Amino acid sequence: MNLATNKIRFKMVNIILILFLFFAFSDFVYASYQSTFVVTSYYSPVPNQDRYVTGSYEGDRRLNGNGTNGASGAQVFAGFIAAPSSFSFGTKIFIPGFGTGEVQDRGGAIKNNRIDLWMGFGDEGLNRALAWGRRTVVGTVYDEQESENTKLEVFFDLNQDVNLYVNQILEALASSYNSYGVSASVNLKSFTTDLGLNDSGSSVKFLQETLKNFAYLKADMISGTLDQNTRMAVISYQIGKGIIDNETSFGAGYVGPQTRKNLETDLHLFKTGKYKKPINYLEEIKKYQDLDEDPEYILNELKKGVSGAEVVLLQEQLSTLGYLRIGEATGYFGEVTEHALKKFQLKTGLIASLNSFGAGIVGPNTKLFLNNLVGQRIETKGMIAVKRKEEEELLILASKTDDSDDNSNDYEKITTQGSIVMAENQTQAEQSVIIADNILSSELDFGDNNEEVQKLQELLKKLGYFKATFISTYYGENTKQAVLAFQLDKGIVVDPDDQGAGRVGPKTLEVLNGGLL
Repeated sequence: MNLATNKIRFKMVNIILILFLFFAFSDFVYASYQSTFVVTSYYSPVPNQDRYVTGSYEGDRRLNGNGTNGASGAQVFAGFIAAPSSFSFGTKIFIPGFGTGEVQDRGGAIKNNRIDLWMGFGDEGLNRALAWGRRTVVGTVYDEQESENTKLEVFFDLNQDVNLYVNQILEALASSYNSYGVSASVNLKSFTTDLGLNDSGSSVKFLQETLKNFAYLKADMISGTLDQNTRMAVISYQIGKGIIDNETSFGAGYVGPQTRKNLETDLHLFKTGKYKKPINYLEEIKKYQDLDEDPEYILNELKKGVSGAEVVLLQEQLSTLGYLRIGEATGYFGEVTEHALKKFQLKTGLIASLNSFGAGIVGPNTKLFLNNLVGQRIETKGMIAVKRKEEEELLILASKTDDSDDNSNDYEKITTQGSIVMAENQTQAEQSVIIADNILSSELDFGDNNEEVQKLQELLKKLGYFKATFISTYYGENTKQAVLAFQLDKGIVVDPDDQGAGRVGPKTLEVLNGGLL
C-alpha cells in the first residue's frame, strides 16, 4: 500500500515539475507563431546581364531598385527580406522553400501578409527570382529574443562577392546621374554620408532641415534621428526626383549616393532661389479615393497554359484597353487571352504579324510596353489630382473673398458676358482655322499612343466632346467616349454597339477633317 502511494506521489511530483518547467519557459514556447504569406521575390540588376525582365538594365533597376541597401540601411545579403512595417527590422521569418531570412526593407505594396525575398545579383539572382515567382506559404515568425538566437540560413548558396557587385552598381549609377538632371561631377560638400533608418547625429539633422526647406518635412519633426517620418519624407523626395518609382522600390527611404547627389544639387538651387519641388504623383493620387492605386507590374514571362496573379493583371490591362472582353479576370492564360494579346501586340507594333516570333507571349518587350502604360496611367492620374487640388484651393480662396468686392464682381460679370457675346459671334472662318490646326492624318483606335491622339483630343475638346481635364497622347476610355458622342451627333453611328463606334475610322476621319460640323 505504501509502495503504491509512493509511486503515485512520484508521478504527481514529476507532473508538477513538468508543468512548472513548461509555464516557466512559456515565453519561449509561444514566442514564435505561424502565418500565411503571399511571397514574391526580387533581385539586384547589374550592367551587361544576358537578359533583363524589362529588356534593359535601366528598366530592371527602376523596377527592382538600386539593389545595394534596404530601408534599414543594411547592405543586401542572402536572406534579405522586405516586409510590412508591422515587422520590425531584424525580425527573422522562416519561409518554406527559402529558409530563414531577416527583415531589412519596406515597400508601399508590401502590406498585410505580403513579403518580398531578395534573390541575389545579376543573371543568377534574376533566374532565381523568376523560378520562385509568387507563392502562398505558411511561414514562421520569430519574436525579438528568438530572432537574436535564430541563425540565418537560406536554401541557396550566394556564391557572389557582395561588395564587388555593390561597387559595380554604384559605378553604373554614378555614370547615369545625367539622366536625372544631376551632373556626375557634383562635388559632395554637404551630403557626404549614406544614411538609413534610426541613424542619428548632425548629418541626419542637416538632412531633416534640408527636407523641411524643400517642403517635405515639418519643422517639429526635426529630431536628429532618421525616424519613420523622415524616411517617408526621403521616399517622397526620391519618387519626385525619379530616383525610385514607388514605395516598393528597393532602397526606398535610404539616403544613398544617388539621393545624396540629387540633394546636393537641389540644395545649391535652393540657396540661389531656383529650386522647384517636383511632383510626387503617387503621393498626390492617394489624396483622392477614385484616383488612388498601388501600381502593379508584370515581372515574369507569360504564355498560354500558365495561371496566377500576373495573368489576372494582364487580363485586366487587356480588358481596360479594349482587347479582351470578359466579365472578370480568371487568372488562366487560355486561347481567348492569347488571341487578345496578339491583337494588342499587332496594334502596338510589338509584332509584325500574328505568326511572328513572340506573338501571344508576354516577353521582355511586351512586359516593358505594358509596364510603361502603368507608369503613364499613374502620371495622368497624378496630373488630375494636382489640378483638383489647385481648383479646391481656388474655391477656398474665393469663399474668403470679402463682400466689399461686389463692385469688382459686377465688373467681372459684365466682362464675362461680353466675352460670351464675342465667342458666340466667332466667324465660321475662325472655326475652320481651329479644325485646320488639328487636321488628322490617320485612323485611330483604343490603345493608340501618339501625337495624332493628342491632336484628336484637342479638336474634340474645342468642339465640346472631350471632357477630360488633361490632353495626352493616349487613346483611352475618355477619348473613346468623346469620339462616340461625336459620331452619334453626326449620325456616323446610331448605337454604341455599332461597328466602328468609339474609334476613328474612315468615315469619322472624313467628317472631322472635312469641317462638316
